[in-house]
Amino acid sequence: MTCELCERKADPVDKLYRWNGPGRSHCNKCHADWRRTSNAMHCVRCHLTFGSPAACDLHERPLRCEAPELVGLVGAENQWGTTVYRRVKDTAAL
Repeated sequence: MTCELCERKADPVDKLYRWNGPGRSHCNKCHADWRRTSNAMHCVRCHLTFGSPAACDLHERPLRCEAPELVGLVGAENQWGTTVYRRVKDTAAL
């Protein structure tokens, strides 16, 4: 599976264009998008996106990733449609 952003990045003519837009990061494996200027973290094992390093740390276990809901994280879609998981206390600031 590929997406428009991955195709544009692979195109030799278009790759000089800022294919992911200003302030936007993109995972080429799961096609999630998140704001590069935030504290967002993207897990390379399970490909979930988290609103802070602390939220990401809560889900990580030595040999596996814990489901976000089981460690008290809540998810909300960002402007690109990617679900970002945050600690409950961090969502009050949204």
